[in-house]
Amino acid sequence: MRIEVDEGRWPDLTRFRKACLADDVETMQEIAQKEREWYPNNNPRHLELADLAKVFQAQHYSSENDLKSLRAVLEAAPWTVNHGRCRNGSRSHKRPVLTVIES
Repeated sequence: MRIEVDEGRWPDLTRFRKACLADDVETMQEIAQKEREWYPNNNPRHLELADLAKVFQAQHYSSENDLKSLRAVLEAAPWTVNHGRCRNGSRSHKRPVLTVIES
């Protein structure tokens, strides 16, 4: 899952994703309040931002095959296993986290 995106097309999304990885809820809140058009697709279930950050981390580390970081997220927040984040998702979001851990 790419962190860096086209800022012209999706303003603040790169910064939002970096804030998710850093558990920087304050920055996430600041960006969410701007009501960017991409935000509802990235949080369709209206998760609390701290929870959204954990789900994003689990999906990101899974897609990057970073098992050490993924295990750390899952130990702290086991409910994130296979929890959806995006409305429409992408190929990386359709791969269950458990499948990655078990392989």
